[in-house]
Amino acid sequence: MLIVSCFISFETVLAYYSPELGRWLSRDPIEEDGGDELYVFVDNDPVNFFDWLGLFGLYFHTEDQGHFGIQTKYNGMGRNYDFGRYHDEYIGAWYSGPTFLRRTTGSPYVLSKAGGGIVNFSVSKELDNLIAEKFRNKWDNGSKTIPLNVKKRMKKFSENKNFNIPSTDRYMKSDWGLTGPNCVTFTFDTLIEALDDVIKNDKAILKLRCEAIAVKKKVQKVKAWKPEKVRKKLLELEKE
Repeated sequence: MLIVSCFISFETVLAYYSPELGRWLSRDPIEEDGGDELYVFVDNDPVNFFDWLGLFGLYFHTEDQGHFGIQTKYNGMGRNYDFGRYHDEYIGAWYSGPTFLRRTTGSPYVLSKAGGGIVNFSVSKELDNLIAEKFRNKWDNGSKTIPLNVKKRMKKFSENKNFNIPSTDRYMKSDWGLTGPNCVTFTFDTLIEALDDVIKNDKAILKLRCEAIAVKKKVQKVKAWKPEKVRKKLLELEKE
């Protein structure tokens, strides 16, 4: 039996993990804040996800219009958030369609796309958790269903009257556009919003606020880059 350090306080072991079973023997001490499954450790993928470093990752691909998304980690539990027009366009529209926020686990799908890549930003666990909470709240506040008046405008619904969105998706009550809202505006605006919450919080410790300011500067740089230059520039930024 192995005791994993991320759930050990200075005096008390809070949970035990069994390598043979590949799961915790007791419930996650942080309950549902660590995810819906209370008996897993970092999505049961300790090779790619770990709990002792604060990391969030911006991932991207350059295929067609390109895409940006974010992988957040709440106490090491990874979640990918992708914003986009995932269920087709409106009838007679050019690119426009309803927007959705998709939450998944594991490796981001964009890594198999042309120009796909991911760069992790090392941050404190406290800041990492606050960023993860911001994206989780956006997803939680989305709608599990699409209003009928919106469905009637969709090509997909006109072809399948029983169509509804999968459990991974939330309808975000807006129409996708090249200038926004889209994957770039949502991902970066939400990330900056999370950082600003820390920066403007007088009760936050000074070290955390300073860290948020430094991360925000890097994030704003990335937002301004063209898709075809993202991979090279992100890798350069990672070395700063």
